[in-house]
Amino acid sequence: MKKIFEEDALQERFEKALAMHESVRKVIANKVDMSNPMAVLNQLSDIQSVQALAAQSKAMLTYLTEKFTLRKLTKLNMENMGAMEKKSVLSSEIGDVSFWDNVSELLIKEMHYQIDILRSALSYCKQEMNNLN
Repeated sequence: MKKIFEEDALQERFEKALAMHESVRKVIANKVDMSNPMAVLNQLSDIQSVQALAAQSKAMLTYLTEKFTLRKLTKLNMENMGAMEKKSVLSSEIGDVSFWDNVSELLIKEMHYQIDILRSALSYCKQEMNNLN
């Protein structure tokens, strides 16, 4: 993995956050037979079980983004360059950290959408079972 942080502890946190993100992504990527209520319930349970992991990953990535930004800004303020140049340099150097922070936010939103979809599928299955009786 590309080394982004100079400090090993921060780099380890970044890599841990990405590993958590990948674990959550794998759960969300599972395909489910929407006509099988047990499969829907299992997927719903799996997604709900990794919600805290996704939130922790997002929090860690946000923290790292802010920490990275503050450190780079401190170094850039010592340089003799204009505000637009500093902004450009900061944007290019923070790219990976900021990208993963944004992707984590999208992953959390995807989890919420999938939970809604799964709940709707369960409601539909329940309605169909009631119609059979």
